[in-house]
Amino acid sequence: MKLLRLLFVLMMATSYHLLAHDLHSGELALREWHFRTSKAPVNGSLLLIKSNSIVLETSSGKTLEVAIQDLSASDQTFIEHRAITIAHLNQYNQASVSVVNAQPAGLNVGSMLLIFVGLAMVFALLYYRQVLTERLAVGFIGISLLTLVFGFRTAVNKAHSTTNPLTVDTAFTPFKDHLNTRWDNTYFYVESNGIPTTHNMMVGITGWQQQVPISQCYIGANVWSIPLNPVVASNPVPVNQNHFLRGAVAVAVNGIPIFNPYTNTGVDALLDGQLDQWGGHCGRADDYHYHIAPLHLYSKQTASQPIAYALDGFAVYGANEPNGQAMTALDGNHGHYGSNGVYHYHGTSTAPYMIGNMVGVVTEDTTKQIIPQAAAKPIRPAGTPLKGAVITNFASKGSMGYVLTYTLNSQTYQVDYNWDNTGKYTFNFISPTGTTTSNYTGSQPCPINNVSVDNAFWNQMVQLYPNPSTDLVKLQIPSGLNVYKLTLISAQGQTVWESLQVANELSLKGYESGMYTLIITTNKGPITKALTKL
Repeated sequence: MKLLRLLFVLMMATSYHLLAHDLHSGELALREWHFRTSKAPVNGSLLLIKSNSIVLETSSGKTLEVAIQDLSASDQTFIEHRAITIAHLNQYNQASVSVVNAQPAGLNVGSMLLIFVGLAMVFALLYYRQVLTERLAVGFIGISLLTLVFGFRTAVNKAHSTTNPLTVDTAFTPFKDHLNTRWDNTYFYVESNGIPTTHNMMVGITGWQQQVPISQCYIGANVWSIPLNPVVASNPVPVNQNHFLRGAVAVAVNGIPIFNPYTNTGVDALLDGQLDQWGGHCGRADDYHYHIAPLHLYSKQTASQPIAYALDGFAVYGANEPNGQAMTALDGNHGHYGSNGVYHYHGTSTAPYMIGNMVGVVTEDTTKQIIPQAAAKPIRPAGTPLKGAVITNFASKGSMGYVLTYTLNSQTYQVDYNWDNTGKYTFNFISPTGTTTSNYTGSQPCPINNVSVDNAFWNQMVQLYPNPSTDLVKLQIPSGLNVYKLTLISAQGQTVWESLQVANELSLKGYESGMYTLIITTNKGPITKALTKL
């Protein structure tokens, strides 16, 4: 009977630890709860949050259910923060399941729990048949429990990861002279005009579609969106001739979109001669984009940084791992899990070049395009393949035009085109027999307004008051700051509170007296404020 009691306790403990996140993670277990009425405060720890009430365990060991509306404003704010944090920990983004479902890869919680129960019953049966001693049976059950808990934690970490936008922003930093970045709780946004500034374009193309690079307005609502909470799909979708044939599958850190290595006609763009020396060409909207991993960006990018982010939220690296060491063996998706438990891809010079299968959950619309994503706008009808043409030169005419030179049948041709600030485009098609001019009207050029970061300025603008305080500290967040996380750090360097949403006030009740650091993570960078609890 002793073994049966132990087995029951282990199974109950397993269910609790597997199916619930610790409510006290990062919090002091006991705090003083105050009420709107004259009722005396209660010392207790938070056990459960319901829709309209909470359950406390008082310092005397009793349970107490309290209506949330009866709590003080600061305690209601505390509950709101805890609910947000718990929801975030348990959330799995449910993107369109017409392509993939958001169930974590591998065994789910129920399956693993059933396996543990089965193993525990087998060990118990062996004990009663005297094949195992009680000590061995208990030992095997304990080992099974530890293995199960570790496996579940690993599966959850691999299934759902939250990316720090500041980490993503670091990868784009070397190219900030011609792009802009911002973010919210869901996406990291990249604004650009679709024109690279660190390399030339078009030279070397032998399978030309008669398209030329024109600046695009990837700004405002028409912006590249990288998920900050990627979810591993149970059935990764292949990046091939049947999926993702329109639009991008990733965004390079220089703001240039990266398409499927196969074109919308189903051919390998590189092998078909459609790509220039940098792995790019122009689409039917005269939009420049890559079709393979832009490994050349490492001439300006640090070797341990990504060169792109896929539109499922996972990073793309080159020949090095995030820790700077040489790339290890790749799986069938053309990537693997890093030492931090987060998945990433690798770009190579051979097929599939960057992404074999889209590991993260994505939504594919009826046109076989990942959504959301930015859209290019054409200013003229799409061209057709010009067989035998070879692009030999591409030169800038300043900031408002280019000259493309190509050869055909041993003769030289040029496309000399330019535009003005009103959106008027002039194309001069120059051949050995004369020049033909065509005029078009399209979108006005879109300058990228880079956001300058002045930490001293924004630190001064953010106010905490009163400080020092014994109770509540109010936060004054100026307009222009997009705050995505608040973190309170103790003097010992431990995180004691964290919120994924902006709060107007911070309750210090229940915390020990002393110095704290409040880190406000924003689109302008992290802002650090000293805080004193009396």
